[in-house]
Amino acid sequence: MKLSEISRPPAILAISESGKGKTRLVGSFAQLMPTVILTADRTGLDTLEGWSWPAGEPEYILVDDWKDPWTVYDKVAELAKTKKYLAIDDLGKIQKVIERELRGHARGKDEERMRADVREKTIRQSMLEGGRRLAINQWGELDIALNSFLDEVLKLPFALTVVTVLEETRTHPRTDDIHVYPNLVGGIRDDLNARFSLVLNLFNTELKEKMVWAASCRPHPRLPNKTRYGEPRTWIDPTAPRIMRHVLRKEVTADKETDDEKAVGSGSV
Repeated sequence: MKLSEISRPPAILAISESGKGKTRLVGSFAQLMPTVILTADRTGLDTLEGWSWPAGEPEYILVDDWKDPWTVYDKVAELAKTKKYLAIDDLGKIQKVIERELRGHARGKDEERMRADVREKTIRQSMLEGGRRLAINQWGELDIALNSFLDEVLKLPFALTVVTVLEETRTHPRTDDIHVYPNLVGGIRDDLNARFSLVLNLFNTELKEKMVWAASCRPHPRLPNKTRYGEPRTWIDPTAPRIMRHVLRKEVTADKETDDEKAVGSGSV
């Protein structure tokens, strides 16, 4: 699949270790257009304190429980009528909220009863809400819950959606090789990339004896995945307009990689 073949609005996945600029990237886009930020940890947005908002203060939706996922979705869908940009920061923390909710629901009940209860409630909600389908037969399962929610959200008419995910380092039990994986549980971790127009790795690197913030759409050298969309690129101190031009394939000559960016991207610094 090529970027030109993607019909729905662009969506960017930003993956990095803690403190490497995920929320900073979210904020850089929020300065350009009216924004909704969906998060399970409001304190994680301290990075944005004191920023100026030419397009207006972002609207925050705090996901602190998963008792009624329709309420979360409906809030996002309603704001899609007036906001241009949705950021989910970060997906792994929202999955932990879902996991906590499902475990709490199962307390004192066997697993089959839990799934039957959640399925019945979701079917009833689906009928009341006009029959939206969020894999209702398996909604009670953690992986299906988040997969289904994300699929529906990515269909909303935002001009841009950015999703951030924390990554973690793991050692292969047989080979002792070190790999970096998105901090998610279940199958969503493996097929997450296919939903996005662009997948960015955010990192800090030393350049000319100082540390710089950088983003790359080149596959992470230790990340076992298949395909990245878009031409490989590296940006030093990436700006939202430059990344969007890349996503939309509208880069101009003046925005081509600098020598420093090429050096960072090739790993030769």
